[in-house]
Amino acid sequence: MPVDLLAHIFREKVSVVAPAAALREIVCGYYWYTCSEGNTPLWATLDGEPALLFLLDAPYTISFTGGNAITLEQAFFCCYGLQNTYISAWPQGMRLLVVKFSCNGLYQLLQQPLLSITRSPLVAMADVWGADGLALAAAIRNTGNPRGQAAVLDTFLRRQLPIQPQAAYLVRAAAVQIRQSKGQLSVQTLCREFGVNYKWLERNFKNQLGITPKVYINTIRFLHAYFSMEDYPGNLTCLALEHGYYDQPHFIKEFKRHTGGVPSGR
Repeated sequence: MPVDLLAHIFREKVSVVAPAAALREIVCGYYWYTCSEGNTPLWATLDGEPALLFLLDAPYTISFTGGNAITLEQAFFCCYGLQNTYISAWPQGMRLLVVKFSCNGLYQLLQQPLLSITRSPLVAMADVWGADGLALAAAIRNTGNPRGQAAVLDTFLRRQLPIQPQAAYLVRAAAVQIRQSKGQLSVQTLCREFGVNYKWLERNFKNQLGITPKVYINTIRFLHAYFSMEDYPGNLTCLALEHGYYDQPHFIKEFKRHTGGVPSGR
């Protein structure tokens, strides 16, 4: 999703419409976003939790460049390893509706390993839900207000709920622990805390989130550092150390891996 929307969600500074009660373990919320910068590429990233994005304005297409180059129409999923990826220039005022799932919410909904359903970080909704997905996208576009769109989503997603969902509480609890620590803990610490071995945790993270716990930890740690850069003007060494990096070069290496560039003088 666009990094500035993720920043607002990360800092809890954006309004959200809550899903129906039956969906609360699966969906974090529904968000509406309007592009404020036209004609410039925009970094797209994730906080390790999948999202479903609907394009609300014609021509209902969006193009990505970089590590995950693709053009998508109407609605698409954004999952796991989204790095060095940019939204191509799009019209100022373009609107998105974002369904942000809990860390393993999409897995609980689909009841299949995430990597077997979404073989790349960006995948058309129609590739997952077929004609039903296309009908959902049309219904969202034809509903003129956020509350109505949220109701349409609630109805559709409730129909997708499995009768007997697979248990996923331990992985979710581990993800909560990672977020609370701002990514400054090790996989070994998680294993000790939850009484599981490394391979079990890694296998279940990959099945349910599409990434390993190590990648999830690194993502959360980097985003906390990235969103704090304005608090450390001209002092990347201090920023790096405060956010659990060995030194400034370590942070710059992670910055390049996530964004494809190097920090500017912010």
